[in-house]
Amino acid sequence: MGKKVLILGGEGNGTIIANAILDANKRGYDEYVCCGLLNDGNPVGTIIDSFEVVGSIKRDFEKFLNEGFYFINAILRIDGNRQRIQMVEDLHIPEERLAIFVHPTAYVAPNVLLSPGCVIMPLVTMSSNTKLGKCCLVLNSANIGHDDIISLGVGEPDFSTPWIVREEAFYHLEKGHTSYTSNWGLIELRQEVSKYLERFNLYYDPQTEILPTIGASEALDLVLRSILNPGDEIIVCEPCYVSYQPLAALCDAKVIHLDTSVNGFYPTAEQIEAACTPKTKAVMFCSPSNPTGRVIPADELEKIAEVVKKHQIWCLSDEIYCELLYDNRKHVSIGQFDGMKDYAIIFNGFSKSFAMTGWRIGYIAAPNDLLTQCCKLHAYNSICPPIFSQYAAAEALRHAWDEVEKMRVSYQQRRNLMHKAFIEMGLPCTEPEGAFYMFPDIRPTGMTSEEFATELIQNYNVAVVPGTCFGDGGEGFIRCCYATDINKLKIAMERIADMVGKKLKK
Repeated sequence: MGKKVLILGGEGNGTIIANAILDANKRGYDEYVCCGLLNDGNPVGTIIDSFEVVGSIKRDFEKFLNEGFYFINAILRIDGNRQRIQMVEDLHIPEERLAIFVHPTAYVAPNVLLSPGCVIMPLVTMSSNTKLGKCCLVLNSANIGHDDIISLGVGEPDFSTPWIVREEAFYHLEKGHTSYTSNWGLIELRQEVSKYLERFNLYYDPQTEILPTIGASEALDLVLRSILNPGDEIIVCEPCYVSYQPLAALCDAKVIHLDTSVNGFYPTAEQIEAACTPKTKAVMFCSPSNPTGRVIPADELEKIAEVVKKHQIWCLSDEIYCELLYDNRKHVSIGQFDGMKDYAIIFNGFSKSFAMTGWRIGYIAAPNDLLTQCCKLHAYNSICPPIFSQYAAAEALRHAWDEVEKMRVSYQQRRNLMHKAFIEMGLPCTEPEGAFYMFPDIRPTGMTSEEFATELIQNYNVAVVPGTCFGDGGEGFIRCCYATDINKLKIAMERIADMVGKKLKK
């Protein structure tokens, strides 16, 4: 067992860091084990995002220090680092008892100097000769010290939100519309979502069957906590978005890892049928897929629907990339098949299609009985998405489709460029049918995914994500996001080709 560590603080960064340590443990990193939170704002025994408050900083710190615990200061305020250092000094915490935590998916160059209390979160990259002071917190996906880094790692559109959408938000801000909305969100937004879903033969009551959320990520969390009990099994089709497994695990559910790499990176009804047991509560997948860009064929979706109905399990369908389909493909939702409305839970949002990542607005479409429970959790942890984000999202659904099409066409052009480059350099790569990710096979180089990604950023200043971050079937692959400036994309592909060429000659 690793060293016992306590997090000072609990709100915000405290639980984020605690979850990162938990994820690191699951990946085999066991230097530290999080044993709970020290928090002055909550009574002992309070559970914050599944982590227990085990004591007060003011009252109990010295006791835990004497018991041999290590500490991470996660207090976040204005000028947070200075205040964290001051707090450490006031508590007289010996430097050797300040944990230095580096998540296993982060790349930290060998000669980087990390001071006591530093925390490096997932997918961070830090170049050579970088120095961090005491108690620094480096959050997810940050790039530090790289002057010439080209990132193909972060899944975010490189477009700004369409002007007509921003203008709608400005209007409501100017009008002083800055209050809470209902926990269920603005009815105007739910009505527009309902109209939109009809495009895919999905019919949901805007009053009772659609819930706006703080992005699709919150939507996933709400649903999983609403449907899963300890011991339940959930089939997760992998490779998959990095949050699926941890969120299910936090519900004390058993994740059944379904490896789709054996079938070209999409699940089949046969695979799901074989994975079902009497304890199976749900199956979860994303189509178009993050990280592979694959789309589940309509005929396979129909077969999967029959398996879902046969076993009477929930089907969690993440469709956030449904507008980013290429080569004249049309989106097909599993919810449209006969009888599936009772079993399908549809996740979607505005971040990818409308370039609205920072607006944090998504939604769930599901049966009312389930959605009522989700709304209760939603009310307890966030109340509602920002009101101006909701107004902006409604406007996007009404009038921003021309801009969506421009972005989609641009992504398709960049997909073509990246796919051609990987094929020419000798790396097998299935052409993505949607989303804006590519999942090339780097096994011809003889390297693991992490070895490849590490050398690429260290020596060639290109950031990609190792396939292992996405679960079973990801080893031997890397995820590259082509939603980046096309000139930078060309340079990045030249650098990757240079590295691959040297490896293939050996």
